[in-house]
Amino acid sequence: MVILIGVLSIPMIQYYFPIITMKPLEGSYTKKSPENFSWKGWFEGTFQSNFDEWYNENFGFRNFFVRLHNQVNYSLFNQANSHKIVIGKNGYLYEEEYIKSYFGQNYQGINNISETVKSISGTAEYLKEHNTQFLVVIAPGKGFFYPEYIPDYLITKKDSTNYDVFLAALKSSNIPCLDFNRVFLNRKDTSSFVLYPKTGIHWSQASIPFVLDSLHRFIESLTKIPMARFRYSYKESTRIPDRQDSDIERSLNLLYPIENDLLVYPKWVWKDQKDHRKPKAIFIGDSFYWQIYNLGANKRFYEDAEFWYYFKQAHAVKYSSSTQVKDLDILNKLIDSDIVILFTSEANLHIFPFGFEGVYGNFNLKNRLIEEKTQKLIQYIRTNNNWFQHIKEKAEVKNISVDSMLYLDAKYMILNQKK
Repeated sequence: MVILIGVLSIPMIQYYFPIITMKPLEGSYTKKSPENFSWKGWFEGTFQSNFDEWYNENFGFRNFFVRLHNQVNYSLFNQANSHKIVIGKNGYLYEEEYIKSYFGQNYQGINNISETVKSISGTAEYLKEHNTQFLVVIAPGKGFFYPEYIPDYLITKKDSTNYDVFLAALKSSNIPCLDFNRVFLNRKDTSSFVLYPKTGIHWSQASIPFVLDSLHRFIESLTKIPMARFRYSYKESTRIPDRQDSDIERSLNLLYPIENDLLVYPKWVWKDQKDHRKPKAIFIGDSFYWQIYNLGANKRFYEDAEFWYYFKQAHAVKYSSSTQVKDLDILNKLIDSDIVILFTSEANLHIFPFGFEGVYGNFNLKNRLIEEKTQKLIQYIRTNNNWFQHIKEKAEVKNISVDSMLYLDAKYMILNQKK
């Protein structure tokens, strides 16, 4: 009995007097706080209930037992005790959405996609009138890159996908698009390093130099502003992935690491270009841009570029505290940039562009653009003697002011120039 009590007391002793340092669990969760004792809570039973919940999350060695439980399920039953994580063939890990996206199970429909691209195109056209370039970047999806490792029970007939329809719509709207999903697939069999890690959900750290170089060349071609250069080399290969290349695996909270492929990691050499003008840029997108942002790209290559994460949180050196995009002067910030880049993974196209499509309607950009073009044309007509004389004659015939006739003719020209 004494031995049993002693064994049962070990978790409590570990909690109050930590004997062994426990590795914290990965993932996002809300830590429960113990409820302060009160007689009311005691008699109503809320204190006991709250204490049970708190203790179940905080008893000594809990993290070890959670990892042990997860390891047993993973090793013996091929199960992941993590929300929406799929264990594929040969130990390849996926998030559910990437598989759904590959098979077209989250397809938004051609009408919805067409309306979204129409709004994006309208915003891009407005920004271009203000000398702001526009670019869509599609990062690769793991379902597209590794369809061969998707488990059999999740394989279904492949239907229309957001990826295929979005690409076609962007192309028909003449919106510049850098499609890394296709680029990565084309390099899959010839790349000398792993492009997409086995136990991660984002592109590999080794691929970032290639991604960065391709992105910079595209931005240069649009803005005509030379981008800062960089050099890199790869360190010795390893089978121990860093946190980024094993982000799904870490969320499984296992006792032992999953056997991985040989990975390499870039060693960067940055070139200072203080004498060169850096472009102003705003990146709007999902977590695939974090790897670039975390390199310090917003200051190294741009004039303090901003990253609007999911069009909700704004990140930049200039923001010392948490900043919400909705609290910014959105339109003027977009206009003040040399380029605006929408950045999405293939798997997130069903929620793309994260609310940015509302900019077109919320700021009434269609009418703004018509009015701004009308005013520009009015200025031009005044400098064209023959045209301006014709306007004066029409105004006299219609018995209206020259300014009114000038506005009506200019607006008519703008509204009918595409017809």
